[in-house]
Amino acid sequence: DGFENTNVGSFPDNWVIRYGGTGTANQKVVDNPVKNGIRSFQLEGATNWASQIDHVLTDLPDHYTVEAWVQAEKILSGGTGGFMLFNPANSWGSDIIRVDFYNGYITVHNRVGSTIGTRYVLQSYQTGEWYHIRVVTNFNTYTCKIFINGEQATGTSGSETLDEFPMLTTLLPTHLTLVAGNSGTTKMFFDDVKLYSEHNPQPPIDLVICADEVPYIFGSQSLTQSGTYYENFYTEHGCDSIVQLNLTIKPLMEKPILNTQDITVCPDSNGSFTITNYNPDYTYQVNPSDGVSQIDAGITAPVGTYTVTAVYDNCRSESSEPVTISAHPIDNTVIFQDYPLLLTANQTEATYQWIDCSNGNTPIDGATGISFEPLANGSYAVQITKNGCTVLSDCITISTIDVADFYFKQRVNLYPNPAREVLYMLTDLEVMVEIYTINGHKIATYDRFTGQNQIGINHLSSGVYLVKVIAMDGEWKDKYAIYKMIKH
Repeated sequence: DGFENTNVGSFPDNWVIRYGGTGTANQKVVDNPVKNGIRSFQLEGATNWASQIDHVLTDLPDHYTVEAWVQAEKILSGGTGGFMLFNPANSWGSDIIRVDFYNGYITVHNRVGSTIGTRYVLQSYQTGEWYHIRVVTNFNTYTCKIFINGEQATGTSGSETLDEFPMLTTLLPTHLTLVAGNSGTTKMFFDDVKLYSEHNPQPPIDLVICADEVPYIFGSQSLTQSGTYYENFYTEHGCDSIVQLNLTIKPLMEKPILNTQDITVCPDSNGSFTITNYNPDYTYQVNPSDGVSQIDAGITAPVGTYTVTAVYDNCRSESSEPVTISAHPIDNTVIFQDYPLLLTANQTEATYQWIDCSNGNTPIDGATGISFEPLANGSYAVQITKNGCTVLSDCITISTIDVADFYFKQRVNLYPNPAREVLYMLTDLEVMVEIYTINGHKIATYDRFTGQNQIGINHLSSGVYLVKVIAMDGEWKDKYAIYKMIKH
């Protein structure tokens, strides 16, 4: 009975007053306090005269459940109130089982007339607070279980502790009774009072979940701890069934800790990191997994960003902090200059070794500058080394070298290149030298050089220049060659 169909201030039709407490007018439906809906029922007992109302019971099965939401207005030195399965036999009747708000505690006992059985203390209570109390009876064993706010209660009496409580074995209940006690003037409030039979009792559910799956929703409960829980589930016809859940929550797994978060490797190479809190009982999953290999705590992976998750017994940990593997940036492209013919690595501030692709990638002696001037047709590439990493450019095929130009350059040697203050020239020809900017603007002319000479270039700004060497006489007269010079 939720008392929703009875007007406020009235007495519900399906209940009967046995004792009137402070007066029948005070035993009534109210709209405050209320647990569910908009109405509840108030009983008010008086000193030495309780308020007690009955609901007649018939055709009860051997197993059924009684439950109610209950609130006590006061804490009295004796009985404040509660509910019971009642039989009027004997003087003052008999309580087959009674849940009492008594002296500040929720208790349970049975009674025959004026003889009260062992009183078991379940827990303390607070005034003005609603408590959901459920009594699950078994008249095959004449015992019952009691649940308070969804958890099975244990009761103590002296050194004795029980989780199933004895009911009277000499009588069967004929009434469901609500009471406000006679230890003083006090009010008790009741809401959603129910008695029902479990026609289809459900077997207990044993459930094991992982810590990352909490809270687990079980009916109206949100569960975060292991334990045994009970819940009413209702059919579309209003029948309810109590389900017992034995819940085990596996402990939260330790989050993997990695030894680093940033790794820099050579291009086309893999990076390695380790799990510092490695547990050999766990399986570790790396995300993403393409190209990843793992041996125990060590993980090797290509360039990318990765997280690691531990897995054990179908449970997963939190993902680790990410680790990023990046490659040293090395540009392996080569600039091709057609005339004067010159190959120049695009990557600066590195070391270089030019190789002959046509001859099994053989290193070319002395070709260790950023630029390389091929002297013969063929295929050439450069190995570039920086930050301890070496990359190889694509091979570039040269087929345009003129034989005359080749032999002219064999007779004129300019060095060093790059140069800082002085450019040296060694030749057996008589030549004139012109220096141009890379854009073709002439900036200097030097006449009549032969043998070993030096050209001062300290006045030039750092950059790239073209040096034109022109033969002045002999069979090479008016022949010339152009050299690319780097000024530091």
